[in-house]
Amino acid sequence: MEKEHIFLLIFSFFALKPIAGANDDCLPASCSSREPEVRFPFRLIGHQPARCGFPGFDLSCDQQNQTIIQLPSSLPYVVNRISYLEQTDYVYPGYVPSNCEVMKTIELPVQRNGGDIRVALELMWFTPYCKACEREGKVCRLKSGDWRTICVSSSHGKGLSRGAKYGLSIGIGVPALTCIVGLVCYASSKVQNDNSTRNQSIELSSVVNIPQPSSRKGLDTPTIESYPKTVFGESCGLPNDDTTCAICLSDYKLIESLRTIPECNHYFHSECIDEWLKLNATCPVCRNMP
Repeated sequence: MEKEHIFLLIFSFFALKPIAGANDDCLPASCSSREPEVRFPFRLIGHQPARCGFPGFDLSCDQQNQTIIQLPSSLPYVVNRISYLEQTDYVYPGYVPSNCEVMKTIELPVQRNGGDIRVALELMWFTPYCKACEREGKVCRLKSGDWRTICVSSSHGKGLSRGAKYGLSIGIGVPALTCIVGLVCYASSKVQNDNSTRNQSIELSSVVNIPQPSSRKGLDTPTIESYPKTVFGESCGLPNDDTTCAICLSDYKLIESLRTIPECNHYFHSECIDEWLKLNATCPVCRNMP
């Protein structure tokens, strides 16, 4: 039982370990399915740990689930698109102060995109420099211990979300752990029952001495030789006109030696009845014991 408990503890540790580690992964995040994907050098506050982004690249979600960036000494801007390969993002003002007044209206040529006309601002960053990683299909990460960056495989950054990993770990770990516990309990009870049955059998066999059936022995040679012998054909006939040996099932022939059992007066070939009586102490026909 001790080994079984240790096995359960080890299994629980490995089953719950991915769940604990899921919160530490710097996985991509977004405010909604229509918002841009946020990953290094940006960090989405409340969705990714602080170490997942570069200082000054913090983004957040507003009440409308829009991606917001707060530039130094300015109003917050809505992030419309992020190009990690070009290291640019496109933002536009998200809020207009209530104390602003219209001073003058002018006409400017703008590009109409799906009927939505907005004044966009293109921002570009040079530090950290991750274009080389993006060209290779990889992503940037902060090097442990300093602010330098390293390239890692993009599969690490484009996996399941933190919530999906947590749910997957729970969905697989809990049923698997339940099955293992059930199997261990079943195996333990079966082993205990087998051991109990085996011990009872050993105790019973050690206390009760079961006698072996003794085989019945035949008659000794002097007794067999004392039974009368007759030569077939010397007398007028045998009792009940019995002309067949009940042992070998052969008819008696002239001048053959026969032997009779006095108690029941049954005849047989001498050779047949002699061998029979050495092994059995009863008549082959009536089963009476001489």
